[in-house]
Amino acid sequence: MAAALAVLGLSCAGQADDGHLIHPPPPDEGVIRFYGPEFDVQPGEERFICYTIQLGNTQTLYIGRTHAFQSMGGHHALVLSVLNSEATTDAPHECTGADMALPSIHFVGAGTAAGDGIALPTGMALPIEPGRKLLVQAHYLNVTTGPVRVQDAIDLLSVPEAQVVHQGGAYTQADGTVDLPPHVSTTRSISCTVPVAMNVPLMFPHMHEWGAHARIELTRAGTTTTLYDGAWDPTFRDHFPIVNFDPPLALTPEDRLTTTCTWNNTESDNLIFPREMCASFMPYYPSNGAFWVCDESGANSTL
Repeated sequence: MAAALAVLGLSCAGQADDGHLIHPPPPDEGVIRFYGPEFDVQPGEERFICYTIQLGNTQTLYIGRTHAFQSMGGHHALVLSVLNSEATTDAPHECTGADMALPSIHFVGAGTAAGDGIALPTGMALPIEPGRKLLVQAHYLNVTTGPVRVQDAIDLLSVPEAQVVHQGGAYTQADGTVDLPPHVSTTRSISCTVPVAMNVPLMFPHMHEWGAHARIELTRAGTTTTLYDGAWDPTFRDHFPIVNFDPPLALTPEDRLTTTCTWNNTESDNLIFPREMCASFMPYYPSNGAFWVCDESGANSTL
């Protein structure tokens, strides 16, 4: 794996090294912090682990900012919410399609290993109603010779209801079939019409360290406008190149968004999803937290 990925410390064979459990700085004022359960990642493993966190809120929480802290080797923590009553395994387990297809799933936020995340504009928030729990998808890679024990911390900034002007959701374009031949440059695109009317305050593309160039385009009434177009830096994997819109970008179901990614695979083997990705992400309003996904086939669906 490229040097841009953090390398975990070595551990004794057969025993997980718990020296990599996180110790994040104290949370900011107004931030609610939740710690995920500890779990082990074996040497050479890349794992997508799902687990739930009970909230116990008796009133709707309005989330204006999400950050995550992960043990070394972490890539991201995707934070969702689902009804307490829906069937899913609460303990850490390999994420499955069943986890991501729960009917009540809503987007809450996301963060990277170093404490980065998504901050919504003032007045916009994502709701978590009573009777829901967090569903976290944590991505880890252990490039050491021994097992390591890891853990996530999830920070949610709660916004007072009186300050919430717009309740939001999220929309992403993501290619789950990325397969990049070695030692060549490859370009792929994802394109969908917008699933619902939405106001978008910000958006950003996403690739990993083999990315070379990213572009996001809007086609409206036969005219194409470039929203983002830039060379890719490996640090963008964890520090998103955000495009802000003021006023928010107004989209309708007649509009089409296209995300195009170019990579240079310098490895000797194919790079396949999720080791490398092509995606774009945008929060939007109005919504009740719905998470829409445009896939590589050009179809929209709720996650």
